[in-house]
Amino acid sequence: MSKKVNIFVDGMTCQSCVMKVEKGLSKLKIVEDVSVNLMSKTVTVSVVDGAKVEGLIGVIKRLGFKPKRDELKIEKSSLKLSDIENIISELKEKDTVLVKDEEDILKIKYLKDVVSLDEINSVLEKFKISVKKEKEVRKNIYEDEIKGLKKDLIISLIFSIPLMVSMFFHMFNMHKFMLNGYVQWALASVVQFYVGKRYYINAYKNLKNKSTNMDVLIAFGTSMAYFYSVYKVLIGSVDVYFDSSAMIITLILLGKFFESNAKSNTFGAIMKLMDLKADYAIVIDGDKEVKKNIEDVKIGDIVLVKPYEKIPVDGVIISGNSSVNQAMITGESVPVEKNIGDTVIGATNNIEGILKIEVKSTVENSVLSKILDLVQNAQTKKAPVQRLADKISAFFVPGVILSSLVTLLITYLITKDFTTSLLNSCAVMVIACPCSLGLATPTAIMSGTGVAAQNGILIKSGEVLEKIHKMDSIIFDKTGTLTTGELKVVEIKNNGNLSDDDFLSIIYSLEKNTDHPIAKSIVNFCKEKNVKEIEISALKVIAGMGIKAIYNNEEVLIGKKKFIEEKIGKLELNIENELLTIFISIGNNLSGFVVLEDEVESNAFEIVKKLKEKNIDVFMITGDSEVVAKKVANKLGIENVLYEVMPDEKSQKVLELQKKGKIVAMVGDGINDAPALASADISFAMGTGTDIAMETADITLMNGNLNTLLNSINISEQTLKIIKQNLFWAFFYNIIAIPFAAFGYLNPMLAGFTMSLSSVSVVLNSLRLRKFKF
Repeated sequence: MSKKVNIFVDGMTCQSCVMKVEKGLSKLKIVEDVSVNLMSKTVTVSVVDGAKVEGLIGVIKRLGFKPKRDELKIEKSSLKLSDIENIISELKEKDTVLVKDEEDILKIKYLKDVVSLDEINSVLEKFKISVKKEKEVRKNIYEDEIKGLKKDLIISLIFSIPLMVSMFFHMFNMHKFMLNGYVQWALASVVQFYVGKRYYINAYKNLKNKSTNMDVLIAFGTSMAYFYSVYKVLIGSVDVYFDSSAMIITLILLGKFFESNAKSNTFGAIMKLMDLKADYAIVIDGDKEVKKNIEDVKIGDIVLVKPYEKIPVDGVIISGNSSVNQAMITGESVPVEKNIGDTVIGATNNIEGILKIEVKSTVENSVLSKILDLVQNAQTKKAPVQRLADKISAFFVPGVILSSLVTLLITYLITKDFTTSLLNSCAVMVIACPCSLGLATPTAIMSGTGVAAQNGILIKSGEVLEKIHKMDSIIFDKTGTLTTGELKVVEIKNNGNLSDDDFLSIIYSLEKNTDHPIAKSIVNFCKEKNVKEIEISALKVIAGMGIKAIYNNEEVLIGKKKFIEEKIGKLELNIENELLTIFISIGNNLSGFVVLEDEVESNAFEIVKKLKEKNIDVFMITGDSEVVAKKVANKLGIENVLYEVMPDEKSQKVLELQKKGKIVAMVGDGINDAPALASADISFAMGTGTDIAMETADITLMNGNLNTLLNSINISEQTLKIIKQNLFWAFFYNIIAIPFAAFGYLNPMLAGFTMSLSSVSVVLNSLRLRKFKF
């Protein structure tokens, strides 16, 4: 037996960091498997059952990273000193729990996958304290990082721009306008050692653990330029290169800032899923109605739910009937009729009727919690594409450092001139500095995502942009994606006993008295037709069934087929979709019916056709009935269709295709799509859908237009082409330039200028994406 533990870790910046953590944790005997997701900053470890997890945190710290824990804060004002001491003593016995005694509060830090909130409360309740909400670390990791990067970037720009201006004056021999060498030294020192300390720290950690990454090369390269410039200032020379060291740090910091912003919303969807959970439930205890926290509701409790309230728990109806909106869980476009014996799902909305529900699962094991787990597990899986530049730099960085040292040694042995040797060595390090290499991918991604945004496509990360065009299978949720998600009246059948005007007036006068989604659609249709309201009496809404009233001394019924049949007997009608058909009877006769339909998007057929032309297999999945699903699929030419599908089944379909080696894209718009969106290799959310779908998805199509899905594929193709060109020229430049620098044909000043020129060429090549036309 083993258990899985997720640890959120700050400080991982590249693929070598991932490899270091995986290698370090894999050495532990208690670890069966370890996987690191750089995008979500999550280390997922499978440990043998009963093993102490605190040891894992210690290893991660020793590797130079910062593991994060969930946190509770408790006010000390109501506690005695002895109580505080006992709380600290008992909690410290629990694995991964840390307790900090501060001035007014106790801070309790722990890993949720190891110690549950209930376990913490079991200790606190002894002292009449109970905590129901906890501070999550997931979002704060990115917020803190972005704030730090933004602050450093602003400082770096303020101190680097004067150095760049001074460098231009130097290039044109306008020395009298240059900044004094000591002033340049002071400005560059702020960038080098205050802003650039992150690179020095990361470089030290990597070298300490016998590994290298781009931080090592950044630290070495900028240090060579900086300290050589310090030397030149001290001997009175104007040939300094402080601008090179400062701008390298500034430009790479800019890329990191945009990268962290792209990652910052990774866990927003999880937080919103948590918010769907009801905070409390009304539990029937004998003759009393007791309001309880949702965590305190137990299996077997009877919960009361009134009209228009959220159903708090998963359970079975033991009294009452109603229509329940399950769209946020199942994706069904029509509220579902619920009667005694039917199951209901927590977080869905009760539209009509009073329900008594027997609880069948606790909040921890609810359908919503399972959806949340699916999203979390999918988001912490390893990304299919890793940063190409980081992989190559694992060999490139030590090679450049070695080349610089060899240059120093050989030149000195030949010339016996240390100054010349140092200049050549410095030129090698400066000209091979990874600025163009570091910019090759992020500048192309920034341009690609910028073009995409201008065309209503929001792409969450560079990894996603790189792989959109690789998809070979795409799964569409039906409602709100291939269809509009809005019910429209498509047919009105009047049997002829009344005029059309009177027939519609009766329907309008009854339906305007309920908030049911179908009724609202009919009312909107009648308003557009300027239908007049008529006088009715004795109106009564029958929850989950329909409405009855008196008109001209006759009973009028409007509602479901079953509701009408209870009054006038069985109806022998061949109707395609009874769920979206409303029947009307007057007296003992059927007067007619109204048919509604979730309309297909106008361009959906053309989009499906073009995707097939790209050899992409198209699937449609929905929580709707077989009749509704197949009707839509046939209209769009989709052969692969699954209906009456629950959220976990949607996710399972994604996984099945992935096991066959398919690169799967998922397109959805609802909360119920979140697990499948998170599981897919590439996920699209319609901008007209829910916030959770948009935050879970990799790409948001802001205007909800499916044409932008095809546009995103084209942008991905062009961006990857630019990235390959940039990387080729970055490495080609280094291969050619390093020998020239090593043999003294490029002094450090010219090397710095050439290095800057290579970076500019990469940026200009990336900017070509802005001219991309669809």
